[in-house]
Amino acid sequence: DSDGDSTSYAGYDIQFGRKIEVREFLPANGCSRNRKTGQLLAKTGAELHYKTSLMDFCDLFKNLVKLNYEDGIVKVLEFFEQNNTAYAIMEDFDGIPLKDFISLKNGVLDWEECYTIMQPIFSALISIHSVNLTHRGVSPETIFVSRDGKVKLSGFATTSVRTKGTDVAAKLFAGYSAPEQYSTTSWHTIATDVYGLSATIYRCITGTTPQEADHRKVYDNISEPIKLNSSIPPFASKSLMLGLLIDQNERIGTINELKQRLSNHELNQSRNKKHEESIKPATAPEQQLNIIEAEIKEESGSKGEKVVKTVLITAISLFVLMLLVYFVYSGIRNKIPTKNDGELTGQQESPLVVPNYAGMMIDEASLNFDVVRFSYVIEDVYIGEEPEGMVINQQPINNSTAKKGDTITLFVNRAKYVEMIDFSGLTKENAELLLTDMGMDPASYEFKSEETTKGSNQTVFKQSVEPGVMFNSSSEKLILTLAVRTDLYQ
Repeated sequence: DSDGDSTSYAGYDIQFGRKIEVREFLPANGCSRNRKTGQLLAKTGAELHYKTSLMDFCDLFKNLVKLNYEDGIVKVLEFFEQNNTAYAIMEDFDGIPLKDFISLKNGVLDWEECYTIMQPIFSALISIHSVNLTHRGVSPETIFVSRDGKVKLSGFATTSVRTKGTDVAAKLFAGYSAPEQYSTTSWHTIATDVYGLSATIYRCITGTTPQEADHRKVYDNISEPIKLNSSIPPFASKSLMLGLLIDQNERIGTINELKQRLSNHELNQSRNKKHEESIKPATAPEQQLNIIEAEIKEESGSKGEKVVKTVLITAISLFVLMLLVYFVYSGIRNKIPTKNDGELTGQQESPLVVPNYAGMMIDEASLNFDVVRFSYVIEDVYIGEEPEGMVINQQPINNSTAKKGDTITLFVNRAKYVEMIDFSGLTKENAELLLTDMGMDPASYEFKSEETTKGSNQTVFKQSVEPGVMFNSSSEKLILTLAVRTDLYQ
C-alpha cells in the first residue's frame, strides 16, 4: 500500500510474536535508494522538498505514538529515523473497511447502529486534535470494523498527500474530502475532519456518497439526508448538513460539537414536552368558553329568551376573560424572583462541582464553558512542552466544590515548542523557508557568519540547538552559523 510520500510493508514482530505494518517515508519520484547501504538519497534539486516532507512525516507519526492509549486509532507502536528516512511500526488491525461493512448490511445502516459505530471515531478524532494534528482523510475507506465489533481509524498521511495540487501525488477521497483540500491556499482545520466524518455518516445512513466537494463549489445540489431516508431523525439530518457546509468558517467547528448535536434527540423531545405542557393552562378557559357557547346555542326560545342568552353569553365571556387575565398575571408574578426567594434559593442550593478542562485545547474547552454557573479567566503561561493552546492547569481543580458565580481560572500554554531539525548544508534562503514552515517567528532565530574550513561556503555548518531537541521558540533563540570558506580563495 502506497501514499504519495510513503509505502507500507507487512511485517512480523519476533519479540512479541505479532503481525505488524511497517510504514516507510518514501516519496514517489523524489528519491533513490543506495542498494549497498539502504540509505535514501534525495534527487538533485529536490533536497529542500525532501527534507520538509520528511519533517512533516516525522511530526505526524511522533505525535501518533503519544496516542497509544486511544482505542479508536490503529496504534503506532514505535517510530524511528534511519537511513535518511523514517519508519513507523503500526499494529496490524484485523478488520474490514467500513465501506465493505456497509455493503454487508445491504448498503445502508439504520441511525442507531451508525451512531453506535461512530463512538470510537468521535473519541479518536478528539484525541488527534488534542495533539494539534488533523486527519484529513476520514472516510469509509479509512475506518475499519473487526469481527468482534471494534472500530478503528487509520489512513494517516501528511498534509501534502491530502491536498490537491502539491508536489506529491495527492490521495483524496471523492465525496469525503473537504472543499479546502482542493486548494493549496486554504488552511486545514478541525472543521476539515468534521466534514469528512459528516460525509461518512451521511453515506452510512443514506446509502449515497455525498456530492464531491470540488463540484459543490461550482453547483451545490447535495440532498438533505432525511430526503433520502425518511427514518433518519430530523435533528440528525440538520446536524449533518451543518457539518457539510462548504465554508469551513460556517461549518460545525469541532468533533465534540458535532457529537453533541447528533445526540440531541432527548433534548429536543424534552423541549417539545415542556412546550406542550406550558400551553395547557392557557387553552383550558377557551375550551370551556366554546363548550358553554355551544350549549347555549342548542337551546331554543322566544325573542326575549334570545336577549337573555345574549346577556348570558356576554357575562360568561367577561368572566372567562377575567380568568385568563388572572392566570396570565399569576404566571408572570410567580416567575419574578423576589429578594426572599433569592435568599431561600441560595440557602437550599447544593454545592456545584467544578468541570474538568485540563488537557483540552482552549478552543474546545470554551465550547464547554458553563457560563450560567461560573465566570472564566484565561491566563497565558510559557512553560512545559504541551501543545500550544492546551489548558495545562486550572483553579479550582476539577471535581472540587464551588458556588454559583465563582471564577474558574484556566492556565493555557502559549509556549511554542518545535522539534529541532538538522540545518547543516542548507543555504540561508533554504533554511529560512524551513524555519517558516516550522512556524517559527523571525525573532526566534538568527544567522551568523564564521570563517571555517568545514562545510560548503555560505551554508549552515553549525547550530546552537542540536537536532531532535524540543526547542521553545517563544522564549529561546536559535543561532545558525553560516560557513565562510576563506581558504577557498587562497
